[in-house]
Amino acid sequence: MQFLVEERADCMPRACPRKRMLRLPHDKLSPFDRSLPPGPERDCGRSGGWKIRPPSGGRGRISEQSYACRGMFMSNILPFRGRSPRKTAGLIRKFLDVFVTLLSSFPTHLLLRIVMVLGTIVSLDLQISLFINSFVGDLPSVDQLLHIIERNSLFKGVFSMMLFWSLWFAVSKRVEETRARLLATLAVSVLAVFVGRVLAVMLPYRPRPIHDPELGFVLHGGLTHETLDGWSSMPSDHAVLYFALATGIFLAHRAAGVVALVHAIFIICLPRVFFGLHYAADIAVGAVIGILIAVALVPWLARQLQRHDIPTYAATHGGLFYPAVFFITWQVASMFGPVRDLLRDLAAMLA
Repeated sequence: MQFLVEERADCMPRACPRKRMLRLPHDKLSPFDRSLPPGPERDCGRSGGWKIRPPSGGRGRISEQSYACRGMFMSNILPFRGRSPRKTAGLIRKFLDVFVTLLSSFPTHLLLRIVMVLGTIVSLDLQISLFINSFVGDLPSVDQLLHIIERNSLFKGVFSMMLFWSLWFAVSKRVEETRARLLATLAVSVLAVFVGRVLAVMLPYRPRPIHDPELGFVLHGGLTHETLDGWSSMPSDHAVLYFALATGIFLAHRAAGVVALVHAIFIICLPRVFFGLHYAADIAVGAVIGILIAVALVPWLARQLQRHDIPTYAATHGGLFYPAVFFITWQVASMFGPVRDLLRDLAAMLA
């Protein structure tokens, strides 16, 4: 079987291309092109590219995506035909040498400017955190109230799960779609906590503001310098979890999502900067991670759940479904505290 390969060399954007037809045996095509079925002529739409068409009588259909750019897949047919692996390796080596040369000639003043920008960001992060913390002690009753809110799960995860269950049982025209997105949000929030903890362990250790007395953070009476000692500050797992939850709820219901976002900012994250448990950058990075995870996974996972008819399964097998979902929502509401305590006790017993 032979294919006709046409070389294009457009001199001008609207000029008629000069064409040269070449007949290649089937065994001279690349493995990718041999695997494609015969089909109509496709063009990559770029000057100087290649286009391939089967001989007359060929049947089959090839998608536009498969032939998105023939220049990429046909480049190994004619230009590199017969080239030995040693010559190919030499070309790759020359390319790497050029890349290293360009990298070594990168202007030093630009590198210094990048370092200065990073230093400015770190300094600004510290100034913002110190400014928020400076209000500690002005109103002791407000400090005590915020400390209660920061520590008590009734104001944190329980509120988010109340939003979850209120949307689950709400009457709407898109019940199945809403429930699928809520289930996806719940699953993604568990993944977000795992990602946050893995990043906190893998990234360089960053002490929390209250662990460094030289920074000048005001310490609340209910906290000590040993609070959360050994736990890295970057990123904030609270921010990762609650911004992932808020984003998923927003994708399921806009109004409830706005409430969840406000709750994540002012009830979850702001008190943690206020008491010196996190820097402002820890919260910002955690929020970005949670939002990106939710935006990337919740819509896709919701479609998969709808495809497998999981919302209908919840209605027909409530005796199995609702206890399992209740357990997950309970763990999310408590930041997986009981599970972490159990794992810690088991580790101490086995040690």
